[in-house]
Amino acid sequence: MSVVPLVRSLQPAGEESSSFRVAREALTLAASLIESAARELRARRDMENLAHYDDHMLRDIGLTRSDIEGAVRRGRER
Repeated sequence: MSVVPLVRSLQPAGEESSSFRVAREALTLAASLIESAARELRARRDMENLAHYDDHMLRDIGLTRSDIEGAVRRGRER
């Protein structure tokens, strides 16, 4: 037994509805916000971990206390 659609779509094949487009954009925005929040949490965790190092250990890896945030967020300059 086959199913025959009773109503044809009014939009041309390959085009998406505006409600689908809005939903996709909302999901993309939500995913972007979650990714940004995760990146920020990771940066804060890494800065906190480095802050527990003593000055000698930081110096061994080429950092000072004032370099921690920049190194975590942007990496170290060569």
